[in-house]
Order: sequence, then structure tokens, then C-alpha cells
Amino acid sequence: RYEAGSFPLYEALRNGTPVVCSSTTSLPGVMGHPEFVFDPDDRPRLRDLLQRLLDDASFLAENRAHVARRAAMLDTWAQDCARGLLALAETFKCRT
Repeated sequence: RYEAGSFPLYEALRNGTPVVCSSTTSLPGVMGHPEFVFDPDDRPRLRDLLQRLLDDASFLAENRAHVARRAAMLDTWAQDCARGLLALAETFKCRT
């Protein structure tokens, strides 16, 4: 309910772990696919998603493929942000 920064979700995505996540805070934006998101008060939806990961091979494959694509996209985004911050830092470097 109170996740901040989405680091555990990002870590799971980077490790290729099948993921479903809560619809709170920034998690849905990081996950990037509403089919794998649940309202934390909707226990039947969570149960169904977890059961599908266990029992439905095509759902699991779709989830894994999405996780891989999302991790690659987030890595690219993080690298772009880092390059931008380094360029900005270079712009404001003190000159003597």
C-alpha cells in the first residue's frame, strides 16, 4: 500500500521474476500493464492472478515476456536519466 520508489518491483523485473503488483503508488506505472495489476483490497483478484501464474502457461509466458520488455525499457530510461544528470552536472561545474 505504501511502496515508495518501486525498487522491489524494479528488482523483480530485472531478475526476470514473474510479477503481479498492487495498484497503489507508482507501481502500476512501473509495471506498465494493467493485466498484471490488482487493487490491494481485491483479494480474489490477487488470488486469481497468482493462480493463473501457476496454472496457465500462456499467461505465465505473457507475464515473463512483458517483464523482460519492461526491464529493458526501464534500464534504457535509467541510463538516459543518468547521462542527462551527468551532462547537467558538467554544465554547472565550477571553473577556476
